[in-house]
Amino acid sequence: MVIRLLDSNLINKIAAGEVIEGPVSVVKELIENSLDAGATNIHIEIVEGGKSLIKVKDNGLGMGPRDIVLCVEKHATSKIKDVTDLFNINTLGFRGEALASIASVSNLRITSRTNDFLYGNFIEVEDGVIKVKKEVSSTVGTIIEVTNLFFNTPARKKYLENILNEAKKITDLVIRYALINPGKYFRLLHNGNPVLNSPAVRDKLGNILNIYGKDIAKELIPVFYEKNGIKIAGYTSKSSLTRADKTQQSFYVNGRYIQSSILSHALHDAYGTLLFSHRFPVAILSLTIDPAKIDVNVHPTKKEIRFSDEKFVSEVVNEGIKDALESTLHIPEINVKGATQTKFAEVGTLKQTVAEKFRVDSFAQRVLESITSEVEDEKMPSLKILGLVHNCYILAENEDGFCIIDQHAAEERVNYELFHEQYASGYIRSQQLVIPTHIELSPTDAIILRDNLPVIKKFGFDVEDFGGNSFLVRATPVIMGRQMGKGTILDMIDELNAKRVRNFEDIKDSIIARMACRKSIKQGDRIEVGYMQKLMMKLYQCENPFTCPHGRPTIITITISELERKFKRVV
Repeated sequence: MVIRLLDSNLINKIAAGEVIEGPVSVVKELIENSLDAGATNIHIEIVEGGKSLIKVKDNGLGMGPRDIVLCVEKHATSKIKDVTDLFNINTLGFRGEALASIASVSNLRITSRTNDFLYGNFIEVEDGVIKVKKEVSSTVGTIIEVTNLFFNTPARKKYLENILNEAKKITDLVIRYALINPGKYFRLLHNGNPVLNSPAVRDKLGNILNIYGKDIAKELIPVFYEKNGIKIAGYTSKSSLTRADKTQQSFYVNGRYIQSSILSHALHDAYGTLLFSHRFPVAILSLTIDPAKIDVNVHPTKKEIRFSDEKFVSEVVNEGIKDALESTLHIPEINVKGATQTKFAEVGTLKQTVAEKFRVDSFAQRVLESITSEVEDEKMPSLKILGLVHNCYILAENEDGFCIIDQHAAEERVNYELFHEQYASGYIRSQQLVIPTHIELSPTDAIILRDNLPVIKKFGFDVEDFGGNSFLVRATPVIMGRQMGKGTILDMIDELNAKRVRNFEDIKDSIIARMACRKSIKQGDRIEVGYMQKLMMKLYQCENPFTCPHGRPTIITITISELERKFKRVV
């Protein structure tokens, strides 16, 4: 094997592969250049998820005739002068690699003008070589057009994701920069259609309102905390607003959007028991720290950074979030005078017919009563309901001992199989809304829902595109007498994001499990003995009555012999 020196063209392509991973990397580098140039108006246009065209236009300082030529040269930058600058970086870009890397794997056109010139300059670059250079008429600022990305690196082009996913990634990135820059106007078009329109506003909360909508904005609490030179500012959600993933968590350090497991863990740990398992808060948090105490040059795309004291930074974030949350918490007053001793529900025997009358307190109970007659003896054991423990566990006696039934897990299994059966039949019972429900989504979530509008009908929803990021829900599915709401649609989008697939049908089992969970009785819901009896009937009619859709047990049986061993009545 002979060692050879690589030619400069191949070296550039290898280096470009480190910096430019896909269309979203191009957009990131161009937005950062626009921000570094002081732009207040950044217009992004993409075609076919950025595969065919990426165009970024800004009103920044622009480049003169000399700089427009140098900007596509490797390691040509206006942001650092010597090695000491590497440890005190205050700009988003600094290595002089972005435009050179983009130029080596695409066709690149740049038009730019500074305030010092009456005319602008235009260059066209192919495969890293300037083919055209001329003076043109233009406004102050820069326009960069990237076409035919990865045309000369087919292996990289082959592994690009589908158009929708590439568009989602770009939309998500633009959102991150728009959120942290309230004084700047961001606009994003995909295939000529507006995806994001975030005008310049006075503060970050105004940006959040424009991008995420009022339903999220009203559930956020401000965060401001400072300790030993580290400042944390932004917003985090009340415990009542959570998502199934971390897609609506944004972290910034000195204005740079980053991905950080350290900051994410610190945020999550601050909530402690306020969060349910596998739920995550919404957060937009910005850290200001001495540039000398961070290293932004540890990752080719600069999406990760290194803190000189990770433990202390984590502590500051954790303390700041706790401080913000504590300001919203209060201890409710309890009326002791009205308290009475809790009594067991009336004992009843489960081996009865549905025709028998029970006290009914909800429409869901009436639905249960109308569903079935007598359960088959061989499948339905004789159970005697003893009562309810902590408004969560049903106690029932049988011939061999007694059973403990998790009321939520049990009804979740019943609802799951019922909904699955309806889905398989092609007919899910739904109900028209007298007044349609308006929902406003983030631009990224809007892309997902718009792409799935025909599919969501199969789940019993009738949703109409209302323009922009808004939708009207005209009908929703009904299960066990309970009507689904817009929260279910958000759950479906969360599930699709978590599974990294495109179509709701690809994850129908997970979606149905979520819908069943959302509309099942919860821990703390007190149910009547009649409802317990009907629930047990339906549970034992299920194909799998022993676990909920997520794998948790629905019922635990303890035999008399086990009890006797525990109490040492037998050896």
